[in-house]
Amino acid sequence: MTTKFDLDWQVSLCGRCPNDLVARPSFGEIFMKTPYNTDEQALKASNRLVIFMVGFSILMVSVMILPSLFIRQTEIVTITRVDAARECRSRRSLKIWPKYRSTVPKQSIGYCGLIMSGHGSFKLPETTWLNLWGTSREDLHDKLVVGCTYKVVVTGPGLELRKGQPMSNSNRMLESAIPSGECVSSVGNI
Repeated sequence: MTTKFDLDWQVSLCGRCPNDLVARPSFGEIFMKTPYNTDEQALKASNRLVIFMVGFSILMVSVMILPSLFIRQTEIVTITRVDAARECRSRRSLKIWPKYRSTVPKQSIGYCGLIMSGHGSFKLPETTWLNLWGTSREDLHDKLVVGCTYKVVVTGPGLELRKGQPMSNSNRMLESAIPSGECVSSVGNI
């Protein structure tokens, strides 16, 4: 008794058979051993898939994390306005929790608001459920006092802080702020 599988195998061996009679492998069969795909071909296809996934992961890490590691600026600034929500997530978290902010910024650009200083504006990190590194948004927001001077570290892509720079929509992320001058005793280190 001849099955469809045997018939397909025989038809595919025929070099002069019309193309419509030759069975083609499906996407899943490319990565499995089939009569059309030997062990060596299946292994090569699996290796290509792994190499692609590793390359894609490296690309995503370099786009998301490396700018905050290598683009850093330390500057001494005076805070002129804190127009940012204390808690804020500007995008959905794991597609479960919605966007959220504790207050609506009055004059800032963006969903979460900005911190203005004599050297330009910068943004606070977003609220997270698990803060793996750096200072949390809530701690930074609570410690920043208008009129006080801080030694700040900002990271990531965006405009450099320069004296007299106005508010911008291309802002770096505030990583830490250490009070200096008269505010040291009243604020404490962040």
